[in-house]
Amino acid sequence: MTVIRQHATRLGTFARDIVAGGGEADVIAVFERSFYLLCQKGIVAVCLEGLGNGPINILVPTGGSSWRGVVREGQKAEVSASSISIHAALTIPLDGATIWQPSLWPIYAAARCTDGIADLRRLAAASLPHDGLSPLIFAADTSAARTPTALAAREQVATLIRALPDAIATQSWPTAALSAAALLIGLGPGLTPSGDDLLGGLLLALSARGETTLRDALWDALVDELNDLTVPVSAMHLTAAAHGLGHEALHDFINAVMTNDTAHLGMRLAAVARIGATSGFDAVAGVVLGLNA
Repeated sequence: MTVIRQHATRLGTFARDIVAGGGEADVIAVFERSFYLLCQKGIVAVCLEGLGNGPINILVPTGGSSWRGVVREGQKAEVSASSISIHAALTIPLDGATIWQPSLWPIYAAARCTDGIADLRRLAAASLPHDGLSPLIFAADTSAARTPTALAAREQVATLIRALPDAIATQSWPTAALSAAALLIGLGPGLTPSGDDLLGGLLLALSARGETTLRDALWDALVDELNDLTVPVSAMHLTAAAHGLGHEALHDFINAVMTNDTAHLGMRLAAVARIGATSGFDAVAGVVLGLNA
C-alpha cells in the first residue's frame, strides 16, 4: 500500500502543544474533510484547508480529496512535534507549518456592540435554522422554537439571559445560572451538541469583552462535568473556548459585531453559519448572549 504524504500548512496553538506531547494516538472520528485524533494530551483535528483555522486544527492542502478511504476510525497513529503518522496509510510532516493565532479582540464599547447586534438580528432573521438553540435568542417569538433540543434548553437559556447583567455588575455568577449552564452541556445531537456550542460562544464573548473573571468562574463550574455529559471532541472545543480561542470564522464574526462592521457582518455571519449543521448559529447565539448582557 502506498503511504500518502501530506505536508501540514498551519497548526492551531492547542494542536501544536498536543502533538508535541508525542506518543500513540487513536483515530476517533473520520469525515470527508477532517478526522480527529485522540492524543495523550488532548484531541486534534486534521482538516483540509477549506475548513479554516482553529485552535485544535492541523491544516493540509485541500487537493479535492477526502479522508474517507485514507484513514478509518480505530486506527492507531504516532504523533510528535515533527509529524503525524498512521501506519501504511498517511504521513503528515509538521515541519515548516505556520502557527495560527487569532488577532487581539477589539476594545469593548457597549454602544457600538449594541448597534452591531441590532444589525446582526436583521441579518440572522433571513437565515435562522429551524433546529438548534439560536431561535431562543433570535426568533421574534421564542415560543415557536419547539424542537426537542430547544424545548429542553428554553428555561436554562432564559436563566442565563436574566442572570448575566447582574453577574457582570457584581463579577459573580448566581448559583442558578451555573446550574443552568451545566444542564446545557451535551444537550443536542452531533459531534458538538447545541448546548456546548452555545456555551462555547458565551465563553468567547466573555473573553472578547474582557470579562475573564466571569469566564473562568463559569469554566470552573463546568469543567468537571465534561467527561460525563458530553463527547470528547466537543469537550476539547469547549476547553479552547475557555482559553479565549475558537474557529477563525468565529473570531472574525465577533470582531465584526463588536466594531459594528456593517460592510462585512453579513459575510462573517455566513462563514460561521457554514460550521456544522447548526453549530455555527448555536455559537452565534452564545456570542450574542454574552455581548448583549
